[in-house]
Amino acid sequence: IYGCAAFWNLGSMKAPETQYTLKEGERLVFAFEKDTAFRNISWYLMDEDPITMTVEYKSEGTGSWSCAGDLTMDAVFTWGSFPVDFSADSIRLTNLSGEASVAELVFQDEGGELQIPEYGSEREALFDEADTFPEELDYRSSVYFDEKIYSRTAYEFLNGLTAREVTHPPLGKILISIGTLLFGTTPFGFRFMGALVGILMLPFVYLLGRDIGKSRFLGGFAAFLFAFDFMHFTQTRLATIDVYITFFTILMFFFMYRYSRVSFFGSPLKQNFIPLGACGISVGMGIAWNWTGFSAW
Repeated sequence: IYGCAAFWNLGSMKAPETQYTLKEGERLVFAFEKDTAFRNISWYLMDEDPITMTVEYKSEGTGSWSCAGDLTMDAVFTWGSFPVDFSADSIRLTNLSGEASVAELVFQDEGGELQIPEYGSEREALFDEADTFPEELDYRSSVYFDEKIYSRTAYEFLNGLTAREVTHPPLGKILISIGTLLFGTTPFGFRFMGALVGILMLPFVYLLGRDIGKSRFLGGFAAFLFAFDFMHFTQTRLATIDVYITFFTILMFFFMYRYSRVSFFGSPLKQNFIPLGACGISVGMGIAWNWTGFSAW
C-alpha cells in the first residue's frame, strides 16, 4: 500500500531529449502564419549554463522590431516560463550569452495553445518534442529544490561529463543515475530509486522494532508510524541523497543490534561476524552517500 502511494504522481515519464546549440550572439527568427496574440514563452534546459536572450517581435505590415525584454534560462530539467503580452507574426530571440544549448522552446497564445513557427531543419531540435510540454508546470514535469543539483550530476555521470557537484561522495548520484538509465532523464527517472529505497526502509523498521520490543505487534506499529511520517514520504520522493543515508543508518543500527544480542563466547564466529560485517558494510555505504554517515557511525 505504501509503495502504491510512493509511486503515485511521482513525476512525468517524458521530457525533451534533443538539444539545439546556440552560438554566442546568434539570432533566431521565427515566423508564424498570421498575427497571433502571445502570452508566454517556455523552455527546457539540460545544460547548466544560464542563457540570457533578448525577445523582440514584429507585427504583420510593421517593418521594425519591438523589444519585449530579456529572458533568462537558468534551471536544468525544468520548464521555465517568460510571460509576454504582444501580437506578432514574427519573434526574434538574440543570444546574449556564450555558446549554450536549449532542449525545447514553446510559444503559447492567449488561449494557451501551442504555436509552432517556421524553424528550418537545422533548428528542428527546438520544436521536435512539443508533446512533452505539460498542461500544468509543476513538480511532476520539472525538478525543483536540490534536485537540480543531484539530477544534473547523475546526468553528467551517465554521459561521461565532468561532474560539477563534488561536495558529497558520488554513490548517491550514481544510484539516481540508475533510475534515469531505466526510465530516461525525466522527473520519474530521477526520483525512482529514492522512492524505491523509501519503500525498502519499512521492512527494516519493522524488524528493528520487532527485535527491540520482542513483539510483532510493536514492530508492525513502528513500521505503521514510519509509513505515515510525512517527512519520510516527502524526502524519499525527491531526487536528493538524504534518503540513502537514512536507509543505511537504519541498516547500521539494525545489524549492530543483532550483533549485540549474540553471545561472543557462546556462538560460532560465523554467527558473530555476519551481523557485524553487515553493519560495517552499511557504515561504509552510508558514508559513501553522504559525509553525515560518520555521525551515525
